Amino acid sequence: MNLPGGGEAHGMTVLEPGERLSREFRFTVERTGEAARRGRPKTRAGAKARSRAAAAR
Repeated sequence: MNLPGGGEAHGMTVLEPGERLSREFRFTVERTGEAARRGRPKTRAGAKARSRAAAAR
């Protein structure tokens, strides 16, 4: 896909021909209502990341 300014200008990792990149992600999934049963407050998805981003400004 061709992007104006190239992939790097859009936050993408630009690889050399033949170069490889691998990334690993880990996450957990809870059933709806499980957080309440464990006694944790229910928060919207991404709330933690949004509060960190706001604090960094």
